[in-house]
Amino acid sequence: MASRRARQRYRRRLVRKRRIRQYFRGPTVDPRTLPPCPPNACRFCWRGPCAAGFRSMPTELSKGETRYDYAVSFAGLRDRARRGCVWCRALAKETQAQDPHEQPRTTTSFPFLDISGVRIYLGRRVHTGIRSPHYLRHYFGLQAYAFGDDPTAGVTPWCPLLIDVGSLRALTFAKECIEHCSGEHPDCRSCLPTSPSTLPTRLIDCRDVNRPRLVTTTPGAHGKYVALSYVWGGPQDEHHTTKDNTVAYHDGIDATTLPQTIRDAIYVTHALGIDSLWLDSLCIVQDSAEDKHREMGSMRHIYHNAYVTIIAASASSVTEGFLHMRPPPAPIISSLPVICPPAETIGGPQKQAGGSRASSQLVGTLHIASRTLIEPEEPIDERAWCLQELLMSPRALIFTSTTLLYRCQTTTVNVGGAYHDTNGDIPRLPNCVLAGRPINPLVSAEVRDSVPESWRDVVQQYSLRSLSFPGDKLVACAGLADEYQAVLGSDYLAGLWRDSLLHDLLWRKWYRKSGSRPEQYRAPSWSWASLDGDIHWAPLLIHQEVATVVECTVTVEDEQVPLGPVTDGRLVLRAPLIRCRPRFYCRGNSSFLLLETADQARSCHQPEGNGVICGLQYLGHVEFDTEADQWLNRMWAVPILVDSDDDMQCLVVALDDAGPTRRLAASEDGQPVYRRIGCGRMATQNMQALGWDEGRLESERRVIVIV
Repeated sequence: MASRRARQRYRRRLVRKRRIRQYFRGPTVDPRTLPPCPPNACRFCWRGPCAAGFRSMPTELSKGETRYDYAVSFAGLRDRARRGCVWCRALAKETQAQDPHEQPRTTTSFPFLDISGVRIYLGRRVHTGIRSPHYLRHYFGLQAYAFGDDPTAGVTPWCPLLIDVGSLRALTFAKECIEHCSGEHPDCRSCLPTSPSTLPTRLIDCRDVNRPRLVTTTPGAHGKYVALSYVWGGPQDEHHTTKDNTVAYHDGIDATTLPQTIRDAIYVTHALGIDSLWLDSLCIVQDSAEDKHREMGSMRHIYHNAYVTIIAASASSVTEGFLHMRPPPAPIISSLPVICPPAETIGGPQKQAGGSRASSQLVGTLHIASRTLIEPEEPIDERAWCLQELLMSPRALIFTSTTLLYRCQTTTVNVGGAYHDTNGDIPRLPNCVLAGRPINPLVSAEVRDSVPESWRDVVQQYSLRSLSFPGDKLVACAGLADEYQAVLGSDYLAGLWRDSLLHDLLWRKWYRKSGSRPEQYRAPSWSWASLDGDIHWAPLLIHQEVATVVECTVTVEDEQVPLGPVTDGRLVLRAPLIRCRPRFYCRGNSSFLLLETADQARSCHQPEGNGVICGLQYLGHVEFDTEADQWLNRMWAVPILVDSDDDMQCLVVALDDAGPTRRLAASEDGQPVYRRIGCGRMATQNMQALGWDEGRLESERRVIVIV
């Protein structure tokens, strides 16, 4: 019996080893089809990764495979590195901290197959059991590029990072990007006016960069102009337009008296071949309340109608400028010899009759540099007002702290051709919103739902940014809200939309991050605008609505600004009201949520009752809006809807205690008044186990007033 078990274990080990060898065995290549191996590459790499990355491998790799797998020991890797293989040397340098006794699995993703950045994934095969192997991955990001005169440049789309962003070469590339977008991007063309844009009230004439001048346009005039988005970084007392200097500015402005960012914008506008530039400090009379009110109300149209917007992203102040030389890119780790495809596949001369495949292939050089693919945060990304300027611009030249980007409705690219990771891009407005086209009622529900979803994405980005005056929370996004309202045709309720109100109510703080409420009233507690800090909406599809909106109203501060600040708000729901309590096993503002059973609810309905509840059961999680909210003695869960994952999404509310006496506030009809303190989710199967089935929830529905 023992010998039979030993034989079975032996057979299992053989099968396991055979599967591992088969898994790690990379595709082979006939060396006769390759150019001669250069002295700075070993035969193992030359016939493997160097050939695989450039479509010289068998057809199974050219059908969409993006990785080449092979096994290599650390000892072998280091030995070949010492003998001069630059590819092994690059891998050995990045893996020197790994355990030398492990067998790594090396996976190489080339940009020539999946059009993405080069990334090498290194992992050690770890067995947690006989039948459950898994991989622990340590990864590092690499940037690959080729110079224009190298054969590899015909294969890889990536070039070195552009750092001389103010040079004529860089601005010529930028101009080519704009022209390519105008001719080849149908989505971008659909968002722009079909005729020349209406000009703003005032513009800066940039034909003479040394002496620009202020120009008052003819009402209804059309033409091209460039807009500037930048961070003031402080008062602009010495160089802005006022009632006193308007006439003098019409005669001309000495460019040396202007801050560097404005001078750089004038230069870029002139280099792009455009005569006019719009910027707020010079094109709005700063000491005229009437002019500021009129022009600021039109700013979203100004940026939308601009030929291109210059985004001075890297400048934290108007005095810094944005055309200085950027820091040099990351140093080259290695320059790798690579095999380029046969000449006929990249537009080269055709292979001669009788010639070998190797004779039509060229050997080029691929430069590899360590570089994170995540763009750094820029000063302009911290300003709430600047988000509207970016999103309303169909085309933008973004001068970042590392390079120059071109962004349009179709894509974002590095000017000059260097690789850009679009995963970190700020989401764009839907084309229908940017073009101001109402939603066609005949389109699918998915398309209709995408517009409110994009508004939530905008709010998430907006909440990451700061305001000099906290009271401007609803003012700084009013222009964007107006554009969305024209498409949605729905009432705007302090940052939420009536037609998607139940979903919009379910905003929450980021996990382990706590928000704060401003000292002065800014919005009702059920609005995201009542809170400072990062918020988000969990992705969900509504399966069943549990709550019903009876009434929702807001009182605006100024009737002439219907989407601006509010002084009051009231939400009336018909929904169940279930006692709950947090249990603090999570960090930050997140906590487990304990709920009373349906039997307990029968014995205590009044919110004035004792706050101590015994026998509560765990049902889900809650994210509190502020740290102070999680320590309240009495709170209730208000089920809102059931999502497609069968989770109950709910609001968590507390009594709105009025004044220093902490007496219970009541509405005009005597109903208790609550305020929102968080957002939670509960598994419906757990609720049903405690007696909260669909019938019980329906019978417990009552009127709930939230302010």
